[in-house]
Amino acid sequence: MRGHPGTRFALRDRDFRIRHHRGDLAALGKGERIVVTAGVHDTVNRARVGECLAMHSRGDWGCIGDDDKRCNDRALASGDERMLSAYPIDPARSYDDGGDNRLWVVTEWDRSVTTVLLPSEY
Repeated sequence: MRGHPGTRFALRDRDFRIRHHRGDLAALGKGERIVVTAGVHDTVNRARVGECLAMHSRGDWGCIGDDDKRCNDRALASGDERMLSAYPIDPARSYDDGGDNRLWVVTEWDRSVTTVLLPSEY
């Protein structure tokens, strides 16, 4: 099975691709912008940002509660609510190991933009 060519996005003056496979991108809108905050740019490895975006795009909501996962699933089906995923920055450490190991991915209700941010930047 051949994958999609990928989604390009800029991380300040560097750009890279997220590799997608069939069935991916369900959470992301066509022509959507991906924004990475300054805090993420300065502290998170860009490969990890790509991994988290790829998981979010597949509907793997990461380290959020079951109620929030159900809300995301409903939002994905209805297209009228925002979606939030949460992941550990360092997968070898627990997500609950303090706020310094947390990364959020938020797709707006209209699917126009997905933002990757640190909780402190919310």
